[in-house]
Amino acid sequence: MKQIYKSHFHTLTFILFSCLGLFASSAVNAQCTFSISTAGSNPNFVQILVLAESDGTIVEVIDGSSGTFTTPLTGSYNVHALNYDPADVPDPLPMAGDMIENVGSISGCFNDNFANDIKPIECLCGIEPLIASFNAMPGYEIIYVLADSTGLILATNTTGMFTAADGLADDTFIHALHYETANPPSPLPSVGLNISDVGTAMMGCFNAEFTTNPLCVLVSPAPADIPIEIIRVCSGNAIFASLDGETPMDATDITFLWYLDGVLVATIDGSPYYSPEVIGNYTVSAFSNTDCTTYIGDIDFPIGEIIDCKDCN
Repeated sequence: MKQIYKSHFHTLTFILFSCLGLFASSAVNAQCTFSISTAGSNPNFVQILVLAESDGTIVEVIDGSSGTFTTPLTGSYNVHALNYDPADVPDPLPMAGDMIENVGSISGCFNDNFANDIKPIECLCGIEPLIASFNAMPGYEIIYVLADSTGLILATNTTGMFTAADGLADDTFIHALHYETANPPSPLPSVGLNISDVGTAMMGCFNAEFTTNPLCVLVSPAPADIPIEIIRVCSGNAIFASLDGETPMDATDITFLWYLDGVLVATIDGSPYYSPEVIGNYTVSAFSNTDCTTYIGDIDFPIGEIIDCKDCN
């Protein structure tokens, strides 16, 4: 299905985060609920946790060093931790709908890494393929590591792409090991080890946040699959996906996957139509990027001839 890209990971140096997906409590489709907590903040300061979209738009604010967030939709989010002096409160304080960079833009005493030091969160519709990307420095290499909540390494690669077959699931984590080629840690990450084992025999040179700040992967519960079928347009060559067996389905924010004899031949966003170019048996499935609904067409539609019917669409 669709792939989600993380353009970069962020360094976490001031506050340590932990996150736990609460799959069972996520009763709403296309949303993820998770608990989050921090450690290492100044105990004499006030702590606030902020959930923001990847563009910096603030979604929700929680007072304290722990709490539970629910994402409004699937997608990429960041959790920020604001630690401020109660005698010199940031102006303005974070508010839903405001931007992260505006917090404390007028005055206040607070952690200067508030805007950039984050816990990245990815809320998925089902177990979609996920691609993470870390910008390596010259002379350094990247190993991507998929681990469970205990740190057990499930899969590693140099591409950043993980799927359900690798163990990608609710409450798993993607770590990026950014290490100096000439001075690698030993052991390097491998399946069956724990992320904490990396560099225990020989430290080498690698990013300190490798263990402490992975991408947290959460999975939204999806509704039951909905059947769809294929209809041919007025004896013409075009075919379309239909829910009622007569009319084209509403394709708003839906991705359609067309298969010929079980092989994917086309991926089309926003349109239920497809024009076959080869005879054979066609099936279609679809995926809603809005509410995580999956539409399944498991009945072959045979195309025995290619018809030139220019007025049929």
